[in-house]
Amino acid sequence: MTTLITRRNIPAAYDALVRSVWWQGKKRTDQRDNTISELRNVVVEVVQPDITYPGFGPTTKRFGDEFAKGLLDEDTAWDMWEKFEYSYGQRIRTQYALPIAIEELKVNPDTRRAVLNIYKSIDMMKASEGKEVPCATQAYLGIVDGSLDMTLMMRSNDVVGAFPADAYGFRRLQEYIAGRVGVGVGAYRHYIESAHIIHENDAQWVEQHVRTPQRWY
Repeated sequence: MTTLITRRNIPAAYDALVRSVWWQGKKRTDQRDNTISELRNVVVEVVQPDITYPGFGPTTKRFGDEFAKGLLDEDTAWDMWEKFEYSYGQRIRTQYALPIAIEELKVNPDTRRAVLNIYKSIDMMKASEGKEVPCATQAYLGIVDGSLDMTLMMRSNDVVGAFPADAYGFRRLQEYIAGRVGVGVGAYRHYIESAHIIHENDAQWVEQHVRTPQRWY
């Protein structure tokens, strides 16, 4: 069963996602011995072009801006890769995937072939060695009714700590690509195979948040 969450912007989607995972998710112990509430097969859809970072939650817009810079700025992308085991910015520039996708969308607006690959087969081996590997696997790009849509595929997503920056950063990347192609910003879809809340990190904040009235941002 797939859970679909459609909201106008990222803050509203974040609010709804946290509540859905907390109320509907299955409580279990993950491979790192964390207690999590997990909801499988979740699609979060943001339909309005405005890009706003949530003004609530444990992370701040500064964190989101730093993540977005790692996607948008090539030098930052490679610097982050040198300091960490991977960076999304470096991954989408491997084999020139980003400029090739932009050019393909310019030349062939009806293309279904514009894909930014992130996850590699070797990542499965790295994970078994205890190394960090990307949670995002790929992003699909397509022009629909004159605007650029993006679908980000994620094998796993920490809903409280990571979703806001992930969605904000890739939404900024979507805006950047749309500008280079010369089209508007369309819908953003964020598919998560395992959407989860880590109790040891965030249960106290989540319990307080879900007691507040649901807001429409």
